[in-house]
Amino acid sequence: MMDERELFNEADPTFEESVRIDRALDTDDPAEQCERLYRRYIETYYLTDASVDFLTDLVARIQDSSPDSEELNHWLYGYYGSGKSHLLKVLNLLLDSEQLSGSDWMALWQRLDGKGKHDELRDAWCSLHENVLVVPLPINLLRYQGVREQRFSEIILQEVYSARGFSNRLDVAFFEEEFQQSGGLFDTQSVWGNREELLNDILLKRGVPNPEYTWNDVRRYRILSDLVLEGLTEEATGMTENLTDIQNQNIGQGLAMEAIESYRQELEEEHNRPVKIVLLIDEVTLFIGGDDQRLGELNALAESIQKVGGGNILSVVTAQSNIEDARPGLAKKQLDLGILKDRFPQQYALPSKHVGDIVQQRLLTKSPAGEQWVREEALNSSIDPQSMLTYTGEGQNTEPPLDAIDEDEFIQYYPLLPYQPALFLEILSNLRNNQADVTKSIFSGTARAIMALVAGLREEWAQKNRDKPIVSLVDFYDLVQYELEDVIPEKTSVIQAIENDSRTSDFDVDVAKVVLLLSYVPDLVPQHDPNLATAVMDDLEGSTRSNIQSRVRESLDGSLEKYVRPDTSPDGAKLRLTDQEEQQLITTAHDLEADPVWDDIIAMLDEALWDEVLAEVELPTSHEYGDEDGTESYPVGYTYTIDGQRLESRIGEDVVFDIEVVIRGLDPNNEDDRIADGIVYWFPKEEGLEDLRSQLIEWWALRKATQATNPPESLVRDLEDAAGRVVNKLVTTLEGDHSR
Repeated sequence: MMDERELFNEADPTFEESVRIDRALDTDDPAEQCERLYRRYIETYYLTDASVDFLTDLVARIQDSSPDSEELNHWLYGYYGSGKSHLLKVLNLLLDSEQLSGSDWMALWQRLDGKGKHDELRDAWCSLHENVLVVPLPINLLRYQGVREQRFSEIILQEVYSARGFSNRLDVAFFEEEFQQSGGLFDTQSVWGNREELLNDILLKRGVPNPEYTWNDVRRYRILSDLVLEGLTEEATGMTENLTDIQNQNIGQGLAMEAIESYRQELEEEHNRPVKIVLLIDEVTLFIGGDDQRLGELNALAESIQKVGGGNILSVVTAQSNIEDARPGLAKKQLDLGILKDRFPQQYALPSKHVGDIVQQRLLTKSPAGEQWVREEALNSSIDPQSMLTYTGEGQNTEPPLDAIDEDEFIQYYPLLPYQPALFLEILSNLRNNQADVTKSIFSGTARAIMALVAGLREEWAQKNRDKPIVSLVDFYDLVQYELEDVIPEKTSVIQAIENDSRTSDFDVDVAKVVLLLSYVPDLVPQHDPNLATAVMDDLEGSTRSNIQSRVRESLDGSLEKYVRPDTSPDGAKLRLTDQEEQQLITTAHDLEADPVWDDIIAMLDEALWDEVLAEVELPTSHEYGDEDGTESYPVGYTYTIDGQRLESRIGEDVVFDIEVVIRGLDPNNEDDRIADGIVYWFPKEEGLEDLRSQLIEWWALRKATQATNPPESLVRDLEDAAGRVVNKLVTTLEGDHSR
């Protein structure tokens, strides 16, 4: 195994686990702040085909947007961890004309596009800033989640007033704006100019002992602003009632857009050049959640941008899905979602390949010696990645694909497999979507981004004691184990039970882990044995997939039998983990299987299934009887005995001919071979008889174990399936020899 420091181009890459568009850096020097931002976000961003297409389109629309344009709102979506927030942060830095005015544009672009692959985009970006003053307004909606209910309009107003230098508390901002204006009935400007001196006098008069506060304190603390603003209003106007008129404004999308347009016009007058404002709103679908009112507000905001902005105001919002899939819980609001789609005609995806490209460039780029080692050593191992480390699916796929491995991509992604970043994201995304409230899921907003996951996997890989180790799905489970325990504790507890079971092995635990993870991507990776084998393989010099596949089947049929069961639900995964109640019932059933009571089995068969069996077996229900003068049809009835035990089930009522049928051979302990006249003997076929007995015992044991309980729906389905197998097998087996 090659040392990590020699294999990779960068031995210890650094990155942020989660980028926030509004995150500032800890420095008061504007030039140093700017340089740190460029170094942290521009230099570390990798331009992919998807991000270049998005930036190219957006730059063109900002420069060429017309007053009647309907393409002012843009929807950027992708998995959590796909780089949406990082791209939005880069966009914020690239669009900020004022900040760029003191920078060397070409040098900055070189930091983003070091290989010079995107000169056309660079030229369009430069042209934009030569012709237009662009002002981005970044808004991270996650800041406002869970604090209190806030509307889009209120949040936007806070950001606009803050950008204009006012307080980000609207009650204070409205006051500041009013008192700085000139030409009113009252001389508010002089009061405003003396506010720092006046505010402590006001507080002292209102009973605050020894006040030593500043205006920033008033902005921050409501208890101070309530007293000071009222006092300043009284100082300027001689009354306090005017404060209510100043603060009580009709906050809505109209007021928000008017504030943005007013700000834009101020900047246009100040700089004497065209100004475009671009709202950059991060994590809009998480903010909306299941709130249909917020969905309506987003519609209204997008409409206002089209009506008020005159083509000079645009928006970019990020989401974790396209609009059609924005929130399954809002299915009843299809009309609103349809309108939203019209309001955001431009939708841009950051697909799994985009994520894989970033991961590969940032964390997996090889040194020249490392690339040579992978090509000459790893690719010539006993395990051929192209034939033994691929999955077989049922139609859906990722990019790079699950069912094929390109040699060059293998070299680029090693020790991961090329499809793994996309597969990991699919699993995490589906885990999140399965939660009752996706906005609170551990995999939304605060979970590790895919970059952090891959960095962790790379670190774990370096510690493996293998000849030529690779990252497996088991490694991924181990890395996110604590997050999984928080999100799906009932399922991870099954894994823990398997680990604590003295009868299971480490391999059994690995199989159970991949069964659990693959249950969230059944349409991508069905849980059949070859795929489970692929998922646990972690060494290019280890056992072949066929050998691992045999071990997987032994594990599922053996130690894991009570923990992992076939999922008989009509859709979803093929296998599922059982819960504790199921495990107890299955254990009871297994104990019964070990010591079957055939009299009880036959009695239960008579009670529950024999009528179904007879319905499938074609026995005559009438018999023609008579002499040369004529015949007549008479009803025939049957009585049944199985291995000496008379059954209550019978066919026919008011019968004339009552035929006794004796079935022998189901009970292996029955040695009675006597033959009597007038009786129909039915002997099951020897071929398949042992399978029939096994299926009878399995069905009986499970039914007996669950009879006194209200079993889980999963076990009810298992029991129905077992009963169906018994009926089918009995019908097939009883079509053997019979004699009279």
